[in-house]
Parts: sequence; C-alpha cells; structure tokens
Amino acid sequence: MISKRSLEVLLDLAENKLSDIAPFDRDDVREIKMLHACVNELRALRGLPPIELPGRENAPRPNIRAVPRLYAVSAYETELGY
Repeated sequence: MISKRSLEVLLDLAENKLSDIAPFDRDDVREIKMLHACVNELRALRGLPPIELPGRENAPRPNIRAVPRLYAVSAYETELGY
C-alpha cells in the first residue's frame, strides 16, 4: 500500500505537470488526458472528488465578423452591397 505522504507527493507532481503543459499537437492532448485521469485516480485514493477536464464547449468562439476582408472587392460586389 502507498503511504499518505507518497500519495500527496505524486498528486502534487501530476497536478504541477498538468498545469505546466501546453498542448501543441495531438500527443500533447493525449498526455493531458492521461495526466488528468491519473490526477483523478490519485484524488480518488485520497477520498477527494474528481476534477472535470475543461471542454471545448466553454472555449470562446472567434468573432468571424471582426475579421477584415483580405481581398479586393470588385465593382460588381460593391453594387450588390458586399
């Protein structure tokens, strides 16, 4: 059986690594998911509730209307009101 002290150290290490990692590619995203699962397992061993993984549904959406046009507008498009 793992000691309470060792469990605390492992939980701190996993949480620190999880907070420091920045996802640049799919491998990083897989590692984040794996670390998140590990943190939740360690929290369960300690009797703590799991932490929710932040999802894309809470991510801010880009404002497409705020993006300027990057191409020339023809006279025909101007007449149509584009």
